[in-house]
Amino acid sequence: MQIFFQSQKEQGNIEVMDWGKDDFKPWAGTAKEVKVKIPENVKRSGNKCLLFDVTTGYKKNGGGKGWPRISMDTAGTSGLDMSKYDYITLWLMVESERPETKNEKSPFYINIISYDKNNPHLYNKVIIDLVPERVWMPIVLSVKDMVKESGNLDAPWKNIRSIQFGINEAAYPEGTNIRFYLEGINLIKLKNPAISSVDIPSFILLKRDKTAFTASIMGCKEHCSLSAALLGSKGETASTASASSIEKDTKMTIDTSKLTEGVYTLHLEIKDSAGKICSKYDKIVRAINGPAAK
Repeated sequence: MQIFFQSQKEQGNIEVMDWGKDDFKPWAGTAKEVKVKIPENVKRSGNKCLLFDVTTGYKKNGGGKGWPRISMDTAGTSGLDMSKYDYITLWLMVESERPETKNEKSPFYINIISYDKNNPHLYNKVIIDLVPERVWMPIVLSVKDMVKESGNLDAPWKNIRSIQFGINEAAYPEGTNIRFYLEGINLIKLKNPAISSVDIPSFILLKRDKTAFTASIMGCKEHCSLSAALLGSKGETASTASASSIEKDTKMTIDTSKLTEGVYTLHLEIKDSAGKICSKYDKIVRAINGPAAK
């Protein structure tokens, strides 16, 4: 997925709001169990990362099980209009000294707070749980999906007050020290929707009347359409299909009843309401004779 975002950046199809700005100064801990650092000896790709170091201590601290977290307040009193963006992305790594038999369960959540008085606590969800330790993992969260899951309209998402990451102490034994490394915390907007991948069999067994495939669309815009064409080795069109509207996983079928053995290119295009091509994607497929072709 990060390769996809990098390619979109190279094509000028992406806007990025960096929530780290290399020094992570906007981020701060919200509990005494929390330490916030920029480690010198841990880096994913040469960039600095943010360390959220927490030791659970609800018994020691004489209180109930809390929610240690790090928080970044957005600039200004009106807040950030997150509804203009498509994704929150980051890299995340977990580290601890827990026994190997227990060190894969590391629930870690995101919490989004709005200035909206009627809907201040917009979103709270665990974004990782059972994960390997000391492995950098890419995280991509869809803003559109978050709005839908929260049950709120766009209004409270137009004035976001703060973004938080943290843990629920109830999910960890007392005295657990666990460290979360975060890098590349970004808010991303795609200027135009783009095809990130296509799921179609690499080999189409003949004769098959129709073949189904799924196009994964990022930055999905409902007013756009998707067209598909199976092209032969000389560029000739063997078959076409279209969808009048797209979603993040657009399912389609294409006629493959007249294919003969050979190599084909599945060529996809997204077009906006004016007919302008927003995105192209090609994938090679091979048609081979199967039992039904005899």
